[in-house]
Amino acid sequence: AGATIAIYQPETAQVAARWFEAELHALDGEGGQTLIKFTNRTGAVRRELETFTFQHLISHKIRTPLNGLAPILTFLEASEPSADPGTADLLRLARESAERLERTLVAVLRHHEAVCSQVPTGGVTTWREWSQVIEAAAENTGLRGRVTGVGPVASLAQPETMEVVIGELLENYAKFSEAPRDGVQATLAERDGRWELGLFARGPGLPPDVIAALGRPYGQLERQFSGEVPGMGLGLATVRLMLRSRGGDLIFSAGQTVPGLVSTIVLPSHAVKLGQPEPA
Repeated sequence: AGATIAIYQPETAQVAARWFEAELHALDGEGGQTLIKFTNRTGAVRRELETFTFQHLISHKIRTPLNGLAPILTFLEASEPSADPGTADLLRLARESAERLERTLVAVLRHHEAVCSQVPTGGVTTWREWSQVIEAAAENTGLRGRVTGVGPVASLAQPETMEVVIGELLENYAKFSEAPRDGVQATLAERDGRWELGLFARGPGLPPDVIAALGRPYGQLERQFSGEVPGMGLGLATVRLMLRSRGGDLIFSAGQTVPGLVSTIVLPSHAVKLGQPEPA
């Protein structure tokens, strides 16, 4: 059987990211020749990124404000108008939840448009302090207040996308590690002209072959592009595709001194800016 590998070209200011599948087949005979078959998988990858990103944001970004809005509105609809002073507070909470929902919907739709565009728009880049991005991702995964960060004051480009990436990793830590009890350690450091945002949580030691399989984008196409990795969630391969499409990467390794999993988000130099973002 021939080997199958992935070849990708990160996006530039003029060209969107492209993905190819290369199949290697040894030909019969004594010449040792190999047939290489290239298949353009860009459309399939982009569809997976669009679907995953939109569904992820809808699930996490919309569910939180709805939890405050729906029960209150249901109660008000079932109750009779009265002079109860608590009614005013309930109406205020409902209004604030509705406003929050509207703001969230607008942010989700804007991000979806940016992620799904086939060619980079060249528009204004948005920035947010990295600690705030992690804090937002932690809140959506049940790890609010459980992530501690060590690193310089710096801002991340495309913060909505980074929130999706970090949120997927934290969601897996919440399920398969001791993060809910011991927390998650986050670090940001510059190495060899690139930035590395690392996450670590104490947990069961994983065998090297399992760690090597995390986020692997090829095998059976349907399974790999959906990010399916047994026991580790459905989005790891997809968020790795998101990072690679923008010149970054996602690397997994075992803890050095304490059992657990290290997730390293590699970012190009232009995706991190020292200092706090300027007010919008």
